[in-house]
Amino acid sequence: MEKNLNKEPTDRIAILLFSLWALALPWSLAAMQIALGLLAAYGAFTAIRRRRLRDYRHPFFILLGIYLLLQALSALFSAAPVRSLQAFLNTDWPAFTIPLLAAMTLSPAGRRKVAQILLFSASAVSVYALFQFFLGIDIFRGTTLTAHGDFYRANGGYNFYLTFAGNQLMAFCLAFALLLFEKEPKRRALYLLAAGLILASVIATFGRSTWIAAVLVLGLGTWLVNRRLFVISGAALIVVAVVLALAAPVFQERFLSIFDLAQNETRLNLWKTSATMIAGHPVWGIGPGMFTTMFPLYKVPGFYDTATHAHNDVLNMAVGSGLPGALAWLAVWGAWFYIAFRAFRRASPAAEDKALLFGSILAIAGILIAGFFQCYYTDLENNIFWWFMGVLGLQAAIRRGEKAVGD
Repeated sequence: MEKNLNKEPTDRIAILLFSLWALALPWSLAAMQIALGLLAAYGAFTAIRRRRLRDYRHPFFILLGIYLLLQALSALFSAAPVRSLQAFLNTDWPAFTIPLLAAMTLSPAGRRKVAQILLFSASAVSVYALFQFFLGIDIFRGTTLTAHGDFYRANGGYNFYLTFAGNQLMAFCLAFALLLFEKEPKRRALYLLAAGLILASVIATFGRSTWIAAVLVLGLGTWLVNRRLFVISGAALIVVAVVLALAAPVFQERFLSIFDLAQNETRLNLWKTSATMIAGHPVWGIGPGMFTTMFPLYKVPGFYDTATHAHNDVLNMAVGSGLPGALAWLAVWGAWFYIAFRAFRRASPAAEDKALLFGSILAIAGILIAGFFQCYYTDLENNIFWWFMGVLGLQAAIRRGEKAVGD
């Protein structure tokens, strides 16, 4: 029988630790890792104390375990097992904590509070990003940012613009979803402000993959919830794009470069090189973190201005851990979407978790779309933020009554 775990008392310590994690996420890799480590330690403690190990037998966690096992085996069969295993653990250590985090007892109100803290922090870093965009100064690192016309490429609290763009994209998706479902005027205004600031920070990064994803997520979100709003938001996007193009031609140039094959030669060549790597190592791959090492052996002739990864998350998975590893990774996120979307469809319009579920769905969809043009999952800041959104969705879905194996 199904069991609604929301009837259990909320764990206030868990809410506090989740809140600290949410506060740190938009700003600092070190801080987000510390917060996640504290959460995982507390999750392990509560699991042992409450003897609730059955909560970790949900089919999603089994799929996650299969993916992690295939990653480890790919590393062990690589040309440099120790180095590859280190790369795997550096990228995927957050995934080991997910069963502990998803099984914690947070009420719908507690999850919403955590989401609001994340949006507050993401809005604050957006203001800093706009400062960077206009003045070109990274105050924390004392460096000058890359110029684009009369403006500068913002990187927020991180040291790379695409890392910042990916995380702000996910935060925007959450803010947008909460805005869509909010009825109270004051909170609706605050969500609108947060969504506007965060979207502006995404634009300020000049990150084309996140621009594409943001537009598609806006369309997907409004189409699923409010078709009339789909038309309105589409018109608003066109107006914003025209204004930006007229006010700052650099935006027009950057946007048009999406369709210029000459300006995407490196990405196309990396995709071709990745295909040759996959053909040479279809089962176990070359091993996580081995792309740069193996690149000279499989390099397709042509221009390259970088050779760090495949510039596509799915291709990068297939290169590193073979086709089985890539399929396992896709199965993890396919299962996640099934669980989250089913819970979203079943939730009543007034359910507190409905907006949060939709926000997590849009966020994961958005980063997967952006990941078609860039590798985000292997960037630890993006990886941790990605799993934060995944955990929020699992919390809302599983705690709403998803059946755990053995119940």
